[in-house]
This record gives sequence, C-alpha cells and structure tokens, in this order.
Amino acid sequence: MFAQTLLQLRSLPRKVYTGCATFRVSSYIRAFSTSDPTNPGDKVDLTAGEKHLLEKLHKEFPDATHVEVADVSGGCGAMYQISIESPQFKGLRTIQQHRMVNEALAKEIENMHGLQLNTKASDTNK
Repeated sequence: MFAQTLLQLRSLPRKVYTGCATFRVSSYIRAFSTSDPTNPGDKVDLTAGEKHLLEKLHKEFPDATHVEVADVSGGCGAMYQISIESPQFKGLRTIQQHRMVNEALAKEIENMHGLQLNTKASDTNK
C-alpha cells in the first residue's frame, strides 16, 4: 500500500507534493544525498544547501569516514538530516559529539527550522 502511494505521488507534478509543510512525504521520495569523504562535490543532484553543509562538514571534520546530508524539507532548506562518522568523536558522549557539529554549523543552524543529527565515532584502525 505504501509503495503504491509513493508511486502515485511520483507521477504527480513535483510542486504538488513538495514543500516545507510536507517534508515527510518528499523525504521518502528523494533519495538521501551521500558523499565520498575525499570528494565533497561528487553528487550533482544535491541542493545548494546540501552542498554547502557537506563542504563545511568536510572542512571541520577532515578525517570523517562518512558524511551524509539530506534536505528533508522538500528542498526549501528548512530542515536537514545529517549523519557523520569521525574519529574526532572517539571517547566523547553523544551530546558532546552533537555539540561539536552544532558549533561547526552554528551560522547555518540559525536559518534552519530543525536538524536531525546522527553522530558516531569511527574506528581509526580500519
């Protein structure tokens, strides 16, 4: 049923079902934006906001083994989902890891409605 609904939504003009008020629907339809840590500009389908956040995170966390940014507001930039794995988080509690990301993106967060953040310490022995 859910898959059928998504297929029906995909057939509608994009402007009908995207926007800040319906970010949950559009977040299922638009694939999450992922990046190669060695090349922050590797995805051409990223929004300008996603590209900016990726570049900023790669600059602040150069040893990150995984960075993922997705505009889950339907493209308007009001809410982002960020996942980052870095050895810089080793030995820190989750709240301390989140504070590091929040400090790195302080200026950008001022203009956001919300932020979903997932952080993890990566193993440097890999």
